[in-house]
Amino acid sequence: MTQDKGPKVPRLPLDWRVCAEATARNLGLTKPLEELPAEH
Repeated sequence: MTQDKGPKVPRLPLDWRVCAEATARNLGLTKPLEELPAEH
């Protein structure tokens, strides 16, 4: 039996991801981007 892991989320290009992670850190969000709710 296979578990449904939810919708597949596309990976961001590396330069977008680096910028998004830096912005999240600057805003005080300490979890990895994959663990943040969509509204963040």
